[in-house]
Amino acid sequence: MKKASLMSTIFIAGILTACGDNNAAEENMNDNGGADNETNVETENNDDNNNNENLDENDEEQNNDNEDDMNDENMNNEANHDNNNDGTNDSSEDDAEDTSAEGTDNEAKIIAHRGASGHAPEATSFAIDQAIDMGADWIELDIQKTADDELVAFHDDEIDRTTDGEGEIGDHTLEELKELDAGSWFNEENPDDADEAYEGAEILSLEEIFEEYGEDVNYYIETKSTYLNEDMEEPMVNMVEEFGYEDNVIIQSFHQDSLQEISELNSDIPLVQLLWWEVDEETGEMEEWLDVTPAPDDMTEEDFDAIADYADGIGPHLEYYDGTEVIDEDFVQTMRDHDFMVHIYTINEEDDMHRLMDWGVTGLFTDYPDRMQDVLDERS
Repeated sequence: MKKASLMSTIFIAGILTACGDNNAAEENMNDNGGADNETNVETENNDDNNNNENLDENDEEQNNDNEDDMNDENMNNEANHDNNNDGTNDSSEDDAEDTSAEGTDNEAKIIAHRGASGHAPEATSFAIDQAIDMGADWIELDIQKTADDELVAFHDDEIDRTTDGEGEIGDHTLEELKELDAGSWFNEENPDDADEAYEGAEILSLEEIFEEYGEDVNYYIETKSTYLNEDMEEPMVNMVEEFGYEDNVIIQSFHQDSLQEISELNSDIPLVQLLWWEVDEETGEMEEWLDVTPAPDDMTEEDFDAIADYADGIGPHLEYYDGTEVIDEDFVQTMRDHDFMVHIYTINEEDDMHRLMDWGVTGLFTDYPDRMQDVLDERS
């Protein structure tokens, strides 16, 4: 099983979308955990990562997610803590996320949802830099393909929300995307955190992120909207291998087939299965938007074993859009009992951070790494 190899990998390395509406669900998922509601997410954008944005379509987020990590797609129908002042933890043994020992007060990892996206334009160098300065253990980034098959860090399927361009990101080349302003929107929506420096911020390719930040940073990357971004898994894995970052990367996805393919390509890369349950407003019944699992209370040993065949962790959201909590402490402990990393998206309120750490989660997606750092400091 995949988990067996992960235990050594993360201990030594410091680790821890039917279509039509899929775009919205994914976005809302990643945002529905905690902060911004991003527009149009691939049911992944059912994100804020927040606890939610509109998952992949325009997403975040929950975590508006994991935000705005499920992201904000159909979720409009669809997201190593060591007090490391230098930024994200490297893959040293001291910083490793040991799933067998996690769950104590100070061991939940800070997963910066699209960087410090509560403070700076998401997935830009400004958000990444601030997340590192705030002590994030992992930098979470949604990855999509351009028209010329480059991998870029961008949450929404369309570029309208966070740039001065329009249309689907996959209809533009990397060079065309580089000409866009991916920062001014943040100043307009967040006047209290506005900074002139954000104007003209660039969309970043995954390759330049790896080159710029190196092996001292841990990257938590997501295969987004795979019904649009076809065949992105192999080039992603190849890039991780070329940089030698198997110990610095976790790959997450709502799409089970995407993770299974990555597991076949390289079983050493830790994988996390993202989950987003939609709640029927009348009956309260829950259904996972891609039918990966039954409702949390109905999951069996077979369901957990099926995920364990390819993944090392599970990334669920805490709440649905209407505030209904979809998981509880017992479910967290059940995941832990099956030796999974348990990373919840997207959590931005300190009270929720405390409560989830008490439940035993091993990591939280958040738009505000500084808030989580404060919580960890309090608990120490």
